[in-house]
Amino acid sequence: MQLTDDEILYVAHTHGAPWPGFLPSVSWESSSRGAAAFRGLRSLLVRELAEPATSDFVINAELSESGRAFVEAAAVIGSHPATLENINLFVGHGRLYAISALGEAAMNVVSPAGIHELLPIDQPAEKIANDTIRALWESPQHPGGKAGIMFYGKASAGEPAFWVAPGRVVEGVLAQSPGDSARFVLDAQQDTNVERAGDLIRAFAGL
Repeated sequence: MQLTDDEILYVAHTHGAPWPGFLPSVSWESSSRGAAAFRGLRSLLVRELAEPATSDFVINAELSESGRAFVEAAAVIGSHPATLENINLFVGHGRLYAISALGEAAMNVVSPAGIHELLPIDQPAEKIANDTIRALWESPQHPGGKAGIMFYGKASAGEPAFWVAPGRVVEGVLAQSPGDSARFVLDAQQDTNVERAGDLIRAFAGL
């Protein structure tokens, strides 16, 4: 099932929780997120994935349970291709892994246009993330290339995150951009190593 950023926000709203990942087409301002969630409800109604109830709206049961796996996850690991200068701009497909208290995992793939697909996975999320990190870190550097991959445990201010590119790992914390609450930046940056990246992934996964 494919969903838009707006629809994902409304699904999260029905569970009384924020969406735990980056959304490529919606800013971080609460007013923007509220407006997007309303647009998401309208879209779900048109697609017959939601319907009016006595005092509110009810969404499709399968969609509700898929969303619950992410907003109520015991741990999440998020990633998306981006430059270090603009971690909000997706330059490729992002992934958000939800890990339950029982260790079961689901994956949300999101395009740069903000189109999501919720999918099951058959191997540990932390293994997928660590394999991606190692392969990127060991890959040849491209002259003039600025893009890497952002990794985070929860898309929230003050949470640890890091960026990986060929031969480089930069660790920091997520923070709202000074003077621009619509954007996040990777604050308190420091270069580190691929072993530290692995430690952070394990922490994100709750291990």
